[in-house]
Amino acid sequence: MVTPVASTALQCRLALRIGMLGIGLVRMLFEELEMIPEVLLFRSAMPDSRLILERELDSLGLAPRVAFSADGYQIKQTLEEFDVDAVIGSAWEKYMAEELGIKIAFDVFSPTNRETYVDKPYFGYEGMIKKTPPC
Repeated sequence: MVTPVASTALQCRLALRIGMLGIGLVRMLFEELEMIPEVLLFRSAMPDSRLILERELDSLGLAPRVAFSADGYQIKQTLEEFDVDAVIGSAWEKYMAEELGIKIAFDVFSPTNRETYVDKPYFGYEGMIKKTPPC
């Protein structure tokens, strides 16, 4: 069952800088943590990833702004343009978010530079719930 976006719960507006791995992350963040993806910035422009993403967003009833082959300039401009509560991406996006005053930022995509994920969950419900504070 798809959770409607217009819920009474406090929801976190989110910017994600993702690759193919992040498509599944969008569903988990939306359904389990009630984070609304406002903008999705892809590193590449793979035709397969576009089709998978379109199907996933349609099934969730979401319509975020999507940019493919996003570079550093485009990322920073987009973060300045959108009013988001959190940013998920690499260390680079985390530092850009901090520079722009966005309070919540995670570097969960390569290169991560804070922890070594050998003996604890990195992705999925267990990993993200441990890393994600409430908005």
